[in-house]
Amino acid sequence: MPQYAFSLNGENWSGAFDTRELALAMAVQKCSGASDPPGTVFVAEIMGGEVFGDHLGKAVIAEMRSRARGIDDRHLKDVTEGQLKELDAHIERTVIGWLQKNHLMPQAFKVEAISEHLIPVAHRGLERSVELQEVQDLGVSDYPG
Repeated sequence: MPQYAFSLNGENWSGAFDTRELALAMAVQKCSGASDPPGTVFVAEIMGGEVFGDHLGKAVIAEMRSRARGIDDRHLKDVTEGQLKELDAHIERTVIGWLQKNHLMPQAFKVEAISEHLIPVAHRGLERSVELQEVQDLGVSDYPG
């Protein structure tokens, strides 16, 4: 399932949100209290960092064969391509699960599908009553002109 991050400058990214809308809402919230908020924020899909957990089956089989050398020289000699792909998938899931459990997932990631969103500017003074700003009397002015 894709995750999304936001940026206030298009370079530094924050968060990992389940939806693009949630990432945008958090970006707007982050800007709401800023003394000089940006005019736009960016939301992008996070492309996970490479964990290098794929295609490890051959290395595992080679290690197991090396350990069996002299005891059973035919051990794992006839592994088919299908069996190797199945082993690769199991090892990759196991490696990723272990990395996640131990908080060792790569911290570097790239972003794609970047969207730019305008941030509404807060208008100061709108909280005053409209009645106080309303013209009550058109009357005559003491100023010439």
